Amino acid sequence: MNKIYIGFVFLSLVSCNASVEHPNGEKDRRVTEVSLQKVEVSAQRITSSFFEKQLIANGIVEAKNKSELRFKISEEIIKIAVKNGQQVKKNELLANLNNALLANLLKEKEIQFEKAKMEFTKQKINYGQGNLSNSEIDSTILSSLLIQTGYLEAQNEVKKATILYEQTILRAPFSGIVANITSKTGNFNTVGEVFCNIIDNKNMEVIFWVLESELSSIELGRDVTVSHNTNSKKKYAGNIVEINPYVNENGLVMIKAVLNEFDGKLYDGMNVQISVNESLENVIVIPKEALVLRSNKEVVFTIENGIAKWNYVSILEENSSSYAISEGLNVNDTLVVSGNLNLTHGAKLKVNFISSVNQQKAIQID
Repeated sequence: MNKIYIGFVFLSLVSCNASVEHPNGEKDRRVTEVSLQKVEVSAQRITSSFFEKQLIANGIVEAKNKSELRFKISEEIIKIAVKNGQQVKKNELLANLNNALLANLLKEKEIQFEKAKMEFTKQKINYGQGNLSNSEIDSTILSSLLIQTGYLEAQNEVKKATILYEQTILRAPFSGIVANITSKTGNFNTVGEVFCNIIDNKNMEVIFWVLESELSSIELGRDVTVSHNTNSKKKYAGNIVEINPYVNENGLVMIKAVLNEFDGKLYDGMNVQISVNESLENVIVIPKEALVLRSNKEVVFTIENGIAKWNYVSILEENSSSYAISEGLNVNDTLVVSGNLNLTHGAKLKVNFISSVNQQKAIQID
């Protein structure tokens, strides 16, 4: 019985092997076909070109001119002529306090001044100076007349009353946008209380900080690009105008740049990202997608006679889209820019040449 069972197992194994090994060598042919299959990649010729080195920093938007406005006296607010976000012109009325008593005082002082002027004219005649202008009267006589008639005192009282009256009226010191009004009509304003802010939103600048080791990329006049963190697609051009010659306790230096354009979408105090741009000449530049990491080392693939070649490279600088390469590549090498994620050294390639990362030519090499 055991002999019969062993014989059955032996025949079964022979049968299975026979079903796997195709007499026509089909299995070997499939393996050969896979090994000969070409990997399709995109490639471009390496040239020496300009590289836009970018130093990225975070900063804050500030209005070049802004002011906290306060009334200089305490009184009830009787009129608010503007609202937050409203554009105003220089000297435009913003608000005023109850000034009925001060208006009355000013009128009283003006009447007293008119009386003093009449008395002054009368005394000029008495002194025989009636036909002369003030500039023609002897300075000693003129001074005596101005004091004796109360002219100077009344004139000074009018100036004082005018100043007090005008302290009840708040006007824009320059053209800009109104912000931070919290008071209501009828509220009692106290001395020193901020009524509102005026922000010159036509002249904006950005403040940012860089490490002292990054100062080599900073110089007056250098171009910067500014983008709001929530809308990185919109870019604003500017220039560096100020480098604070002081390193703080964190090793940072404050830099100021002025924006050259404005569309009303950047607000005072807004967080932004600043890119400081510096052009490097005659360097090898590759798109970021051309570089892959293998064993934590930077690798790019070039093509020689349709075969992929593995190259270790050294990165000189990088920006948002490209790397500048210092070692590992040469001008006129053919660089693989896509299809390289799982590529291996020595792989046979089907190459689509492109003139740039975004523009493909109708050229294929099988």
